[in-house]
Amino acid sequence: MSVMYDNELKSIVTKFYELSKTHSPDSSECEELVLRWQKYLSREHYECTDEMLECLGKMYPSDEFREKIDVFGIGTAEFMSQAILSYCKKLK
Repeated sequence: MSVMYDNELKSIVTKFYELSKTHSPDSSECEELVLRWQKYLSREHYECTDEMLECLGKMYPSDEFREKIDVFGIGTAEFMSQAILSYCKKLK
């Protein structure tokens, strides 16, 4: 079964991959993208609270998520995880 991705999801996750090549996960560009991801999830899928976002960040490197996220580039799931967890740490 193939996974369907809408254009906004593709755009955001592709941008995470691109940033992984040039930025650290705690950069302001990554913070902005994490916030964009959180808003996207809240609008399109479910209310993505800061706590939920942190949980997702911890889950993305797992095999189940990584195989779906890394279709946008190897290492994207790990980078998204690091960026999300960095962002959430700053909220505390």
